[in-house]
Amino acid sequence: MSQKGCLTEHQRGNKKMHSTETLNILVSDMILDAMDRKELTAVVLLDLSKAFDSIEHSLLFVWFKSYLSDRTQLVRIGQILSEARAITHGVPQGSILGPALFSIYTNDLPTTSTVCPLETYVDDSKIYLSFSYKDINVAEIQLTNDLRRIAAWCCSNSLLANLEKTKLLLFGTTQMLNHVQDFRVTFLEKELRPVSSAQDLGMEFDECLSYDEHITRVVSKCTNSLCQN
Repeated sequence: MSQKGCLTEHQRGNKKMHSTETLNILVSDMILDAMDRKELTAVVLLDLSKAFDSIEHSLLFVWFKSYLSDRTQLVRIGQILSEARAITHGVPQGSILGPALFSIYTNDLPTTSTVCPLETYVDDSKIYLSFSYKDINVAEIQLTNDLRRIAAWCCSNSLLANLEKTKLLLFGTTQMLNHVQDFRVTFLEKELRPVSSAQDLGMEFDECLSYDEHITRVVSKCTNSLCQN
């Protein structure tokens, strides 16, 4: 599907020659380029709650119906089995087709954001926008409008965004960030304010993109592992 151009280039997961590292490098380069231009960059990290389990079967392509239909699940406790119940949502995790079906299902998600670029790795997505300090109020409006479109897409596709894991980061040099008095966007009626750091795809990103907190966390894990041995 990727070779035929059927899938969006903005979905970086489940693809050959793509990984969390390549997406992190892409976004980091974009942020550093903006800093060189003396611009700030706002990034909203989005997470879909139980994304694989929430896929609406009726919205998938007709030719996958036989693969998804007539599946049941039951629970075994010791020697006791529960009654089998039909599964009407979700795609089989751990299956060969599961990730492909999810990519197809969410293929048009990046098109919902009209101003801010949207990149995604399986069910972890992010939108970002670089702007000069004088345009900070316009950037707030543009981000909020695109977040509203993303929320509407999630609703129409029976997917739920995890607000607890949704984070707003504002990147820039220390000098630029010191000039920012207030910055906020709204998503699903919740006001988001910048956090100093957040974890995304295995990396700890801080507002100056120094990676200090990521290095500290990795060193701490290595130290604990060595002490246990």
